[in-house]
Amino acid sequence: MTGGMGELGEAISVKLYDAGYTVVVTHSLNNTGAETWLAQMAADGRQFHAYALDVGDYETCQQCAQQIKNEVGPIDILIDNAGITRDASVKKLDKLNWDAVIRTNLDSVFNMTNPLCEGMVERGWGRIVNVSSIIASKGGFGQTNYAAAKAGMHGFTKSLALEVAKKGVTVNTISPGFIATKMVTAVPQEVLDTKIIPQIPVGRLGQPEEAALVLYLCSREAAIVPGPTLRLTAVSIYSKANGQSNTRIGVRHEHILGGRGGRFIRTRHGGDVDHWSLSPRASARAATPSDGPSSLLGRDASPTLTAPLPRDADS
Repeated sequence: MTGGMGELGEAISVKLYDAGYTVVVTHSLNNTGAETWLAQMAADGRQFHAYALDVGDYETCQQCAQQIKNEVGPIDILIDNAGITRDASVKKLDKLNWDAVIRTNLDSVFNMTNPLCEGMVERGWGRIVNVSSIIASKGGFGQTNYAAAKAGMHGFTKSLALEVAKKGVTVNTISPGFIATKMVTAVPQEVLDTKIIPQIPVGRLGQPEEAALVLYLCSREAAIVPGPTLRLTAVSIYSKANGQSNTRIGVRHEHILGGRGGRFIRTRHGGDVDHWSLSPRASARAATPSDGPSSLLGRDASPTLTAPLPRDADS
């Protein structure tokens, strides 16, 4: 996991470790607190492998990936979480800070995926989770560099998912909303109170430890979830799959799954609650227990959601 020592990175790393995974984290070359972080984790009974790495440098990432494979073993799960901000309006943004964000936030995704993905394909199993941001789709004042990098992750994810899905490797993006990390809490309180928190359905910032969806995406149960972008906004989930765009309404989950065998369909009741059900074609062909938690698909889900998609359905 790149950027594994930040607030969000730490929360995800701890959840994975506690679930039984061997966890390798990378941190920036200038992180002077790495040893302290490892000592604190060890005091809590968690032993992590850690490597200092410039994720924006291709050759360094190739070397680090090989070192990890030699010292720890094959890597089955990659979480691209490293990220920085260098906010400024386009008028004031210089090339140095544009390049720094693109390099760290987007180039790093390719730099780490390239040396690790092929091994997953050869073994017939793997999980790649790219941590983007809600800013990728909604934009942010003074964040053209950050938004461009995070939006680039979406295209990378969907394209790579098409390449490796049949090889047992899933590739997904999560887009956290406003999570209470140093990056977000550095925003002036007045802006948080008047501009940001009012947009959040639950009326508060999300907490890093609430991003447990990553744990699901890394599991065997997530084998039929290749390619979508899952947006996390203070415990709300919004999804986009198969090119279907969504509307942000309350805490509803806008996610349509379609395929040759049928599709989940959404109907609105009273303008407040969405009701999800399988289309007749899909439900008629469903015959075995579901492989994944239907609760991710809709708040007011029909009981028929416990049935799976047909075997030949796109997901």
